Amino acid sequence: MRRATSVRQAVFLACLVVALLPPGAATAGQTPAPPAPPRPAPRDSPAEKAGTGLIRGRIVNTEKRPLRRVQVRLSGAAIPDGRTASTNGLGRFEIRDLPGGRYTLHASRAGYLAMAYGQSRPGESGRPIELAAGQTLEDADLVLPRTALISGHVFDEAGEPLAGANVLTLQMRFFNGRRRLTPVRGNAISDDTGQFRLSGLEPGEYYVQASSRETWEGDPPQREMLGFVPTFFPASPTPASAQRVRVRAGQETSPIDIGLIPGKVGALTGTALSSLGVPLAGESLNLMVEIRGENFMMMSMGQSTRVSPDGTFAFRNVAPGDYFLSARTAATADRPAEAAKVPITVGGGEPQEVHLMTSASGSVTGRVVVEGDAPLPVALTKLLVRAMPVDREAAMNFGAGARNRPVEGVRRLELTQLLGAP
Repeated sequence: MRRATSVRQAVFLACLVVALLPPGAATAGQTPAPPAPPRPAPRDSPAEKAGTGLIRGRIVNTEKRPLRRVQVRLSGAAIPDGRTASTNGLGRFEIRDLPGGRYTLHASRAGYLAMAYGQSRPGESGRPIELAAGQTLEDADLVLPRTALISGHVFDEAGEPLAGANVLTLQMRFFNGRRRLTPVRGNAISDDTGQFRLSGLEPGEYYVQASSRETWEGDPPQREMLGFVPTFFPASPTPASAQRVRVRAGQETSPIDIGLIPGKVGALTGTALSSLGVPLAGESLNLMVEIRGENFMMMSMGQSTRVSPDGTFAFRNVAPGDYFLSARTAATADRPAEAAKVPITVGGGEPQEVHLMTSASGSVTGRVVVEGDAPLPVALTKLLVRAMPVDREAAMNFGAGARNRPVEGVRRLELTQLLGAP
């Protein structure tokens, strides 16, 4: 299979984040200043008002038994930093000195599903609390159901327990712009007996998938190099023929045993060029495994190789699965940094041919504007501006934050070394 890929400049969303540096903090090349005397809060910065309101409540499990050490968090515009409390042995909590306002209340504890005030079952939305000035709310009560659990074993092609397999729970959800099979609640690694436990699950139906990057030589006379195909419970290479697992709150669903399917390893060959068409001689290419869910991301290294002087490269004995092939070059005095990142699906059979071309980093300039042409709430040098890529899956510097170069007086800034996505 022949595949040609280049990287074009991506569209970025600029997110303005106010980062208050401590008084006297020095920037690069400056001498630390002595501590400044306290100053009144800037005119536009929010300040918490004093209040006499009170919220009390009790948190229990589904058997009506009180839960101690539950972490309770109250948030709202009237309390910019939020408030936290924990329950005592009777399951009770109390949050005092609250100004009137609109609040949301959340409670969480290990082994139980996090719930919000007004939420009757997992997956529903909570209900805000409207607290009048000086009001006491006595019955901010919550019931926390226990989390569900899936456990089982991973076995190899001979029926032997397999250690080190990565096990995921997945559901069909709308994620990153489209409906797809999405990992939820992190992962588990099988132990030396092949056992795994996936906890913290909400009630519902899940696909369970196991994978391993292990490769080995098969039996004679072929002696082919083999690897494991990512396998869905109980032993399916695709979700279409897999069996979904139903879990209920507070219950363990077991045994969910998965027999990994062996398959031929793959190979990648091709060329790697810069945006000017020059071979990336000596540069490192990485084959990465990335797993992205709604609230987490996991990355692990598959393989790496160096680009030859003529720009060619090769990866051998690659276990079947989905990868990202990436390259990145550092900026020099006469050229900007360059990067490329492309998705690759590796299967058995003939080597895949990939032509990789990096794109040069760019910059974005702009102006900081406050509504009503009001003064900035803090100095421009204390504002942190980040460029967030629209396509997060293919982003080269997602979460890294480009350099911010503010220009005092005119509220202008520059974001440099932004890398595009394919």
